Amino acid sequence: MKTINIQINDNQDIDCTVLKRPIENTANGETHSPMLIARYDGVKGEGHASIPECQHKPGCLVYTEGHQGRLRVDINLYMCSFIFAEADIP
Repeated sequence: MKTINIQINDNQDIDCTVLKRPIENTANGETHSPMLIARYDGVKGEGHASIPECQHKPGCLVYTEGHQGRLRVDINLYMCSFIFAEADIP
């Protein structure tokens, strides 16, 4: 999986919800037809999709491994992570 790491000034408050749209724009420039399949909000400690039985890493990351995750965009060393698949891959 390709990973893009983005560093945002530490003096700014990080809000993963607000960052979703610009990250989707970044993904559009990196993949043919990106589809957001999972995200992790390290500020709140929440991941979507949630896999509660996963103890060794966030469930959303486990989910992407089985659902063709192709691109991961991380903000400030995993404070926010967004994982995309290609929408046109069967």
